[in-house]
Amino acid sequence: MSMRIIGLLVGLVILLSACGGSTDVDPGSPLGPVPDGDSGQTADQRSVAVYAAVIRRLVTKDHTFGGEPSPFERVFVVDGVVKGAGNPQAGGDVAREPFPAGVKDGIARALADLPDVEFVADRDSVIVGENECGHVKGGGVLISLGPVTERAGGRVTVANELFFACLGGQWLTYVLERSDGDWKVVGTKGPIAIS
Repeated sequence: MSMRIIGLLVGLVILLSACGGSTDVDPGSPLGPVPDGDSGQTADQRSVAVYAAVIRRLVTKDHTFGGEPSPFERVFVVDGVVKGAGNPQAGGDVAREPFPAGVKDGIARALADLPDVEFVADRDSVIVGENECGHVKGGGVLISLGPVTERAGGRVTVANELFFACLGGQWLTYVLERSDGDWKVVGTKGPIAIS
């Protein structure tokens, strides 16, 4: 990535960090393999529901094209939790361990109405182009997901990254809560960065 682009990203992060707000919830802790309170869901079932809600929101609403329909023809998801997903300075951190097969299958089923969802082990396998940072192949978008982290009041947060081109990236952390049996994005926490 060129120094000019890195400088632009760092500047945006600093600016947005200064403007970014946060909710008054506790710092949270990583989701453990326990049932989800009143719903009886396992951690894997909750991960499917939460991650599917995050991906759906990114692809259909927060895709960076304003009120326009989603332009994405394919959805690539980094296969596994990416700890630096919400941080543009993390430099495309890789997932340490793939998602369980049941989680991937569940997410794909939950998002069957979206463009094809494909899990990829290597983010570079879907980034093409002649310049230094390229774009996602096939009119697609690449999404990285951080850990599901529990918060006070039954809420969870998920840091995430959306990338489709050099100047087509977004890093933020969603706050989600259960409503009528489904997990829904209800806001963001902390800084938001875009490129």
